[in-house]
Amino acid sequence: MKVILVFPPFEREINDNLQITTVKKYANSVPVPLSLTNIAASLETAGHDISILDANALQYNKEQIIAYLKSKKPDIVGLTTSTLSYHQEREWIEFIKKELGVTIIVGGKHAWYYPRELLKNDAIDYVFSGEADKTIVEFMDAYEKKNIKKLKSIKGLLFKENDKVIDNGFSDQITNLDELPFPAIHMLPLEKYHTFLTKRRKFITMITTRGCTSRCTFCDAHLEKYRFRSAENTVEEMQRAYDLGVREIELYDSAFTINQKRAIAIAEGIKKRKLDLRWDIRTRVNLVNEEVLKALRSAGCVRINYGLESGDPDVLKNMKKDVNLDQMDKAILLSKKLGFEVFGYFILGCPGETKESMNKTIALSKKYPFDYVQFTRMVALPRTELYQQFLNEKKYDYWLEYTQGKHLDKQIDLVGTNLTDEQVVNAVKRGYREFYFRPKQILKTLSHTRSPNELLRYIKAGFHFLLKK
Repeated sequence: MKVILVFPPFEREINDNLQITTVKKYANSVPVPLSLTNIAASLETAGHDISILDANALQYNKEQIIAYLKSKKPDIVGLTTSTLSYHQEREWIEFIKKELGVTIIVGGKHAWYYPRELLKNDAIDYVFSGEADKTIVEFMDAYEKKNIKKLKSIKGLLFKENDKVIDNGFSDQITNLDELPFPAIHMLPLEKYHTFLTKRRKFITMITTRGCTSRCTFCDAHLEKYRFRSAENTVEEMQRAYDLGVREIELYDSAFTINQKRAIAIAEGIKKRKLDLRWDIRTRVNLVNEEVLKALRSAGCVRINYGLESGDPDVLKNMKKDVNLDQMDKAILLSKKLGFEVFGYFILGCPGETKESMNKTIALSKKYPFDYVQFTRMVALPRTELYQQFLNEKKYDYWLEYTQGKHLDKQIDLVGTNLTDEQVVNAVKRGYREFYFRPKQILKTLSHTRSPNELLRYIKAGFHFLLKK
């Protein structure tokens, strides 16, 4: 049987209704559909006929997508879902089902959160709840053989039988990540991907860990046990990407330096193989020191993305961030001293947030020599402790009703603060303007620019925030 995984184009800004404003959003970034490459790799390794259509990167319209799919005649089409973009993905699912009539399978984070609700959509035939790297292979084997008994035993799989929902619960977490095949990035148009900050082509993203050891109230990553791929396995994936022409990699791990020995070993492996890569990581200020930062820098790591969230100690405590301002000071200044670009991520509208605490956060962004910052409005996402607080306070399940088609013109309410949406969103916009439109920051940004296309991305982002009153 032939399977095609589709990453559809986003025809409108996916977060406008939620008012989540980021620099990257307005800079023509083209994301790598990493989750699809994981599933494709598992199916390819098992010998199945599998391909990926990244219609977003290829800028295909509806007619081109359907023409492509009809020419390939797949038996199954798979799509991923995420919470904030779910209704665009739903529209694509329904459109493909109507035009082709094929079996539709879906996975992704929103399928983890509300799998039974997704299955109520007649366009969706099978839902995968949880990690599907292994269960997708079990599914294909059973589906091809029409083995209903086997389908009913696959953990994490939901489907309908005579209008009855067969719910096999949540899939087991994969304990040994080294057992998984490397993502099938060879199925992607690698020359198409970039972010606001990309300097080289070809570019990809990688994830070398799953889960998290932190307990931030706004994140659900810690609900998965923290697991990591070995340094050797990680460097081998980089090598294979390098052999395909990739020269820049963004590591999307929630905190790359949780295991500092592993981080150093990865850096040593990159140097040993003489991989001329530009790469960056995400981590926390309490998980770095001079030894690990020097090792990363010596291996071509150019940027550290720090999740700082707030400049107010009380707000940090409310978020269970478990970091302090002194740790921020040391990590940021040490990173700059060693030659890294530093990107600071901040969230406004947190529990306990006030006008004064937001001012502290914006002031902190200007206090340090950040190269880039991002401000976002706090959003209580499913499965997080913050969302449980929302449920307790508001007495209704916003995201369930959102999945059902309600609240599409209304962002989720803030939690634990008396600030209004307007006050927080205005503070987000003000934070951007006050940081990026300082003369020294404009000069710094221009100094990073290496090509006309890159300059154009900066200008487009800049005009957007300049015009936001």
